[in-house]
Amino acid sequence: MTLFLLHAGFMAAGCLSIAGGIIIVKTPSLKRRYFKFHKTKGLAGAVSCLAGLTAAVVMVSGQGGGHLNVPHAYLGVMALLGVFCTASLGLWQFRWKAKAQEIRNAHRWFGRISSLLLLAAVISGLLHAGIF
Repeated sequence: MTLFLLHAGFMAAGCLSIAGGIIIVKTPSLKRRYFKFHKTKGLAGAVSCLAGLTAAVVMVSGQGGGHLNVPHAYLGVMALLGVFCTASLGLWQFRWKAKAQEIRNAHRWFGRISSLLLLAAVISGLLHAGIF
């Protein structure tokens, strides 16, 4: 399997997992038991995206290219930073009770921004690869 396919596969799995976490939160019938699934999907998505990032770094290094030469790379880095900040905030809100509401609001906003950045990174990646 090529590194490109590993990168694309892990990133697709990560994006789908994160999207699943978002859908769970937004589905009223799942409100009673959403947290465990939301947390699992979000963390699994972050780990999968980290694996996709690793595959991308190895792939670009093997080709002798620069790592941040295209818009897709910049969007991807920003999206992944957002994903990891979102996941961290989601976990911190339960450890820092005094600031839970503020952290929860930041978690929601980081999640929204990260989702848009992920979508932009996917589209730019498809354009860069000549698939879209």
